[in-house]
Amino acid sequence: MSFRSRLFLAFCLAVLVPLGMLAYGVRREMTRRLGADDEARAAAAARDVRDDLARTSAGVAERLAALAAGLREDNRFRLAAVERSDDARAYLLDLAGGAMRLSGLSLLQIQDSMGRILSSGHFRNEYDQLEPALPRALAATGASPLIVRVRTSEDPLLVLARADSFTVAGRRFTLAGGVAFDDRLLRGLSRDPGLSVALAYPATAPAPDDSSDVVAQIPLPYIDLLPGAVPRPDSARLVVTRSAGTLGVLRRSIDRWFLAALAATVGLALVGAAWLAARISRPLTALAEQTAAIDFDRLLCIDGPMPRGPVNDIHEAIHRMGSESVDTRYL
Repeated sequence: MSFRSRLFLAFCLAVLVPLGMLAYGVRREMTRRLGADDEARAAAAARDVRDDLARTSAGVAERLAALAAGLREDNRFRLAAVERSDDARAYLLDLAGGAMRLSGLSLLQIQDSMGRILSSGHFRNEYDQLEPALPRALAATGASPLIVRVRTSEDPLLVLARADSFTVAGRRFTLAGGVAFDDRLLRGLSRDPGLSVALAYPATAPAPDDSSDVVAQIPLPYIDLLPGAVPRPDSARLVVTRSAGTLGVLRRSIDRWFLAALAATVGLALVGAAWLAARISRPLTALAEQTAAIDFDRLLCIDGPMPRGPVNDIHEAIHRMGSESVDTRYL
């Protein structure tokens, strides 16, 4: 290996090794810190999802409490619920629908103590049917929200439901109501743009996404009241996922900057090593060429008669002494 190649390799190692260690340390520390911050942010966002879900459920409970207070003082409902005449039937058929629209609910049922539906706002034809599974499930969950899958005149509906009760003329009635658990509600729960919330329940489940990480799974009680389904308590879950692209994009950006810095450093190292090698090797080469031109064997050999002087006298003295073995060329 030539001197210039060795100098170039030494120069590159002296530059690239510290740069590589710096880049590795910066990338590792940034990944660690950003990963910890991302985990903390995701955990806080999951808590916010739980809090928002609890607030939504509390809002439903407040609206049901207001409806229960109004029905408790409604004399027409008192007469209709007790007498059950033809006029009362027409009144009860439309009662829940109007109250549901005014209160902003997506589901509203009024049931008596036996579980018979006196009025249904989301599906009018449920009037006078027995459906005790819903009030039982709502009573079992208490203040916790319940996910209910019910039929409507169009498509099945998922509802975040709560219940309330009131007494009229010594008879106990139950109000079951809720808001639609649709995409709009899910988007409201996921306020962080880096997180997404999906509802997984026994009938369907969200498609797995390999590019996302599951941050939290919030269990929720669930009951399916569609015809043909077994109306028994089950479980659903809110799946909070975090997109893995944010941290990955940052890592790729760091890698690109590192590669750009590495390329620039290699280019500068090539130029610097070539310049430095040329500056050092050019004088050494010239010196080597001049040194190679010198014939050390002929430094003291002189052609022709040697002028008189001390050296000639020495030569003559040696010859007179008969010392033929002495090489007089170096004297």
